[in-house]
Amino acid sequence: MDDGRPADWTAIAAQTFDWTAPQQFEDRFQVLTPEHEKAVLDRLLRPHQPVAVDKTYLIGMEGSPFVKIGYTSGDPKARLARLQTGQPAQMSLLWSTEGFYESALHKRFAAHRVRGEWFDLSSLGDPVAVVEAAVEEIKLSSAD
Repeated sequence: MDDGRPADWTAIAAQTFDWTAPQQFEDRFQVLTPEHEKAVLDRLLRPHQPVAVDKTYLIGMEGSPFVKIGYTSGDPKARLARLQTGQPAQMSLLWSTEGFYESALHKRFAAHRVRGEWFDLSSLGDPVAVVEAAVEEIKLSSAD
């Protein structure tokens, strides 16, 4: 059917309206209401959502040596904002990188765990440098 509709029109329409009966598409197309047609076109023309990318991050808390090692599939700054709610001390995003390294970092720094995802890495030096170096080692060991 060359009526100016996108090539995927029939597949999207069938999926959108759960058409499973053997009735011919052309017969079904004749009964589409303008609202149905708009719904199918909106779905076809909707921009694709970006693929989520895991990010491992390090968050610090003002006046404390503790850092949180975590990950998010969204924006680390948005994660920080959610964590900040209900916290009396100011928190800040110290570092982040693409990839999921949270579990490996938690294992590596288990002896420095304070509670949950919070660690005191101050005895090892600058927490950002320590975590960055650990992630580089993890990347190298996983490349083997």
